[in-house]
Amino acid sequence: MNLHISSFFHRKNHRPGTPASLPVPLITAALIAVTAAVMVLTLRTALRPTFRIRRGELLQYNGSAAQVVIPDNVTAIGDNAFRGCENLIDVTIPESVTSIGTSAFRGCTRLKVLTIPNSVTSIGADAFNGCRSLTTAALPDSLTEIRSYTFIYCDKLTAVTIPGHVTAIGEGAFAGCASLSRINIPRSVAVIDDSAFANCTCLTDVQMQGALTKIGAYAFCDCENLAAITIPETVTSIGDHAFYYDERLRSIQIPRTVTSIGAYAFYGCRSLSDIDVASRNRDYTSRGGVLYNKALTSVICYPAGKYGKSCRLPDTVTTVEDGAFGCCVNLRMVALPLRVVSIGTRAFSDCPLLESVTMSDGVTSVGARAFAKCPALTGISLSDGLNTLNEGTFFGCASLARVEMPASVREIDKDAFDGCDALETVYYGGGENDWRQLMNRTSDGNDALTRASIAYHYTPASLLDDYE
Repeated sequence: MNLHISSFFHRKNHRPGTPASLPVPLITAALIAVTAAVMVLTLRTALRPTFRIRRGELLQYNGSAAQVVIPDNVTAIGDNAFRGCENLIDVTIPESVTSIGTSAFRGCTRLKVLTIPNSVTSIGADAFNGCRSLTTAALPDSLTEIRSYTFIYCDKLTAVTIPGHVTAIGEGAFAGCASLSRINIPRSVAVIDDSAFANCTCLTDVQMQGALTKIGAYAFCDCENLAAITIPETVTSIGDHAFYYDERLRSIQIPRTVTSIGAYAFYGCRSLSDIDVASRNRDYTSRGGVLYNKALTSVICYPAGKYGKSCRLPDTVTTVEDGAFGCCVNLRMVALPLRVVSIGTRAFSDCPLLESVTMSDGVTSVGARAFAKCPALTGISLSDGLNTLNEGTFFGCASLARVEMPASVREIDKDAFDGCDALETVYYGGGENDWRQLMNRTSDGNDALTRASIAYHYTPASLLDDYE
């Protein structure tokens, strides 16, 4: 017998375009099916084990407890086993465990207490990445390597002891540990890899022992409170940006063993006033606290905090390396030697008081952003023979009013004069047609050139007469 509830639907709920009635058996069947599905899901959830373990490896933790004791039959904590367990505060790892997998506790943002037993010989990359409440980490003596990003972004980590058998500290291992104030690198460590301690903004004390050979790129960059560091006699390589923007670093000693110093190694160290190179170093030397190659043909780093308004470089210098004068806080005037042919990328960028740079006609290459963000620079005379102005060469030089540009310049890259709003006159060595062709080969971000007055067919001698 078919029963309908059509009259009720019509009276209470019926709207145009909707079914007017439903069979009772269909409703009943649907309710039974939904109820059964909920019961099955509930039963499965209730029966799901808190720990999923296979052959001694803890594959997954399915609970939500604040305190967790890992069972004694576990020998390995697998990859991602506790990843994202945001309620986890305290975990007890038994002596049976010998390895902790990649990202095992990644994103456990409330994890505060961590004791790793001496039975553990291996900890995977990213194991504690983003454990932002972790304050201390006791690492086992059996550990031989701290892998990449193991403790990255552990914001509250204040203390960690690196065991005496560790030979390498991996890329980004402690990067962003903003509360870490001191670190002792034991004698066993040979490599501090790229960005290992980058952005450790509270780091004030770093002790390095005897066997270290490599300080990687960005290893201690943006450690803004690091005032002093001693590089061991065993170090052979200091990577690019190794101490980039360590603004309180006052002095640095380069031992005789160093054979390679990367670009921008000390860039932005605004308190750095002296770089001293051991006399027996075969590849580098220092004069007046300035870092050069041994042959005195390249100036590598003029300390950003060095006193004095002007500098005098040896006549032997042919190359100003990338970032060599970057961020010099006192420098106002630079006269480059006649032999200089190359000025590197960002060579003079971010010098707040720099007013003038004199270069000879021998300069044939000027790197990208070479004079960027020099707000006091009022004029520049570019050397005859220069072919290209690279990207951002004078970017942000807000006071630049006068540019002497030879006809040899054939291309102006993007943003070379961006932000040069005070530019009034370009003294150009070519004619009007030459200038028009140059503008056709000029990239975006150089509107200042279109607003400036152009004086054609200039020669340096006649320009000097104009100044008089």
